[in-house]
Amino acid sequence: PLMLIHGARDWRVDVSQSRNMAALLKKEKKIYSYVEYEQEGHDLDNKYFEAIKEIRKWFSNYSN
Repeated sequence: PLMLIHGARDWRVDVSQSRNMAALLKKEKKIYSYVEYEQEGHDLDNKYFEAIKEIRKWFSNYSN
């Protein structure tokens, strides 16, 4: 399982990289989650705690 989280306004890593990876994972029928924050940059400043909740939820489903 793989989780991808990306800010659509990330100037360090183009969001297309995560979008493409998510599309390939879907095509290959892999277990993944893709969360994109439309108004956020690389650091997810305004969505940090929301992202942490998503990460915790993901790990509760796929750890161990």
